[in-house]
Amino acid sequence: MPDNLQSQLSRTLGAAYTIDRELGGGGMSRVYVAEDTRLKRKVVVKVLSPELAAGVSAERFEREIQLAAALQQANIVPVLSAGDTDGLPYYTMPFIDGLSLRARLERNGAMPVAEAVGVLRDVTRALAYAHEHGVVHRDIKPENILLSGDAAVVTDFGIAKALSASRTKAPGGTLTQVGTSMGTPAYMAPEQAAGDPDIDQRADIYALGCVAYEMLTGAPPFHDRPLHQIFAAHMTEAPVSLAQKRSDAPRELARLIMRCLEKDPGKRPQSAREVLQILDTASSGEFRSGSVSRRHMMGVVVASAVVVIAASAIVMRARGAATERSIAVLPFTTAGGDSTQAYFAEGVADELTTVLARLPGLRVASRSAAFATARRLQTAQEVGRALNVTTVLEGTVRRAGAKIRITAQLTNVADGIAVWSDKFDRDTGDVFTAQDELSRRIADALHDKLAVTQAGTVSTARGTKDQDAYDLYLRGRYFWQRRGEAGLRKAAELFTNAITRDPDFARAWGGLAMVQVVLPEYQEHPEDSLYTVGLRNAAHAIRLDSTAIDGQLALAYGQIARWELDSSEAGFRRVLAIAPNDPTVHQWYGDLLVARGRPREGYDEMRKALALDPTNAVLTNELAYFEFVQLHFRQSVEWAHRTVELDSTFGLIYFNEAASFAYLRQADSVEFYIKKAREAGTAATPIARALTAVAWSVVGRADEARTLAAALADDAGKSRVHAYMTALAYAGLSDTTKSLEWLTKSVDAHETDPIVQSVVCAPPFDFVKDNARYKALLARMHLTVCARG
Repeated sequence: MPDNLQSQLSRTLGAAYTIDRELGGGGMSRVYVAEDTRLKRKVVVKVLSPELAAGVSAERFEREIQLAAALQQANIVPVLSAGDTDGLPYYTMPFIDGLSLRARLERNGAMPVAEAVGVLRDVTRALAYAHEHGVVHRDIKPENILLSGDAAVVTDFGIAKALSASRTKAPGGTLTQVGTSMGTPAYMAPEQAAGDPDIDQRADIYALGCVAYEMLTGAPPFHDRPLHQIFAAHMTEAPVSLAQKRSDAPRELARLIMRCLEKDPGKRPQSAREVLQILDTASSGEFRSGSVSRRHMMGVVVASAVVVIAASAIVMRARGAATERSIAVLPFTTAGGDSTQAYFAEGVADELTTVLARLPGLRVASRSAAFATARRLQTAQEVGRALNVTTVLEGTVRRAGAKIRITAQLTNVADGIAVWSDKFDRDTGDVFTAQDELSRRIADALHDKLAVTQAGTVSTARGTKDQDAYDLYLRGRYFWQRRGEAGLRKAAELFTNAITRDPDFARAWGGLAMVQVVLPEYQEHPEDSLYTVGLRNAAHAIRLDSTAIDGQLALAYGQIARWELDSSEAGFRRVLAIAPNDPTVHQWYGDLLVARGRPREGYDEMRKALALDPTNAVLTNELAYFEFVQLHFRQSVEWAHRTVELDSTFGLIYFNEAASFAYLRQADSVEFYIKKAREAGTAATPIARALTAVAWSVVGRADEARTLAAALADDAGKSRVHAYMTALAYAGLSDTTKSLEWLTKSVDAHETDPIVQSVVCAPPFDFVKDNARYKALLARMHLTVCARG
């Protein structure tokens, strides 16, 4: 960095600040202390290094950092301003008079437990607030934690994200690599070190675990190693147990920190708020209440109690008691947490689910239900009970060079005892044989106890004999399951490569078709041509193998976007005949039935999906909506509370609750849940804005609703703000002219997102259900007026 940087910075800051001294800095920035000449206070000015600033748009960096500047919480050092000096972005923050946690550890070593817990709690409060406002830090480390008085504060929130989002090019690597790998190796989560583009708040949870480990032991989990070994250790090696390193650490605290250090993000605490609750419980022996008003808290508690009882009864009636012939195959893990082989481990479990489902007399939990539940719960017993099965299969895969080892264990859910386990060693070139043998051995183990078909009848139907094509297919499935535009595009690339290896590989064609009919929903500007290509590829997959469900499901789903609803319904029925226990099939079929104005039938299909996947928050959210369109507003609220119990980050559900309470004429509850939704960070989405407008309209706050509707109209066409959303907002206002005007625009544009089909049963449109123009628009989409009851 040039020697004249301080002089240049002084000229940029002008008379507003006087630079006092340089504090130093690392490879990321140079740090100066300056005085605000007007307010007579000290501030810190951080100037990005030329290496890091290369390819960064200073204007975009300043715009992106506004999100961090909006964070106002006692344990967060806020950003005051941002700009650039001679092309190098800088930002200012208040000067904190105190030591960094790094200086404290270097001076005194490991901390007393009480002091460490105090710092940990303050840092976790900062993370909880930031995460709930959509900001992930990505570089939690002792240098970014400052100790002042009796409090700890966290600095540099949002900087890594601002750098990633404002980068126009990425010297020395791809944009993804620069954006996601940014961090400090000693505290970097495995998925962050691997360059995963979809890291979330759980990467901060892992870094928090590393910092907590260091506060109590004097060093992070993998210190005194070369850089490449540190990366490898985070991805593959379990740290020495904290209980072994610090015997006076409370058991609950040690267990919490080791959970934060889990390789699999799904096994860590899922939010900083959860960490904070555990810390409070461990220290006080009870959960502490939040800041929600007593009246609302009591209402939520009562409603939650009602929905737990009601939902449990519904689910148990739907699925009955667990049979003696039932099993769930959990996602296999990789030995040492090797995230580079996660796709292969999940593929093994996926194949076993398919194989075991063919055994007569054995009920097998669906792949999606088993995988989703396993990520939420800790033990095989918990997962088995949630899925209502009697046995659970789990396993580990290790690939090293030309060798592969698969270890599997079958656990009895009733008592948690392993009733069978075995391991298999094979060359990686013999993966098919290994999977077949594993399937046979498991079937043998199940035969006597569960009276299923002899193992000799077990066979797989992968649809290819090409090992490389199958490996590419498994990689594609891995990214397909994670969705998101980047994940889906990667899946499409891998499925295409598998097809190149084996042009007759039906499952790869089906996987590609599934990506193509779903991808438009994840794009800012949907590529409608993908539906055409996806439908063509789905038909080809079916021609190659009519029993592979991906092709059939892609065809049925894609036909919704083409408004070919009769064909779509027939397609879903065909898929259900092949895969009656797949919750996704029931879910999507239920969506179609509601779109066609048959909400009662759709509700029944969604109930079947929930019976197969009872801990899926997406399904309970859909049930909340299905009750809403049937005008069962209290039941809708009950399902909404159930959704929040399953996944408190499901922000859109609060808007659904607000709409239901509006129709119940409970204005105070509407305001409460809209505030909750804003706190969850989902207020800016088009559907959230439309639902808010509807809620305000119904409770008499028409001016606010009109403002929201007008803003939606201004934004329509610029991004994924559909004309339909604008029509919905004006329907809430009972504005016939504008609601039908925008609905006409939606139909004329052939908006392909299936959400447009909700026009049939959405309560705001009830006021025009007898309008000839409205019926004509429905007819153009091959729809009829909603048939409730």
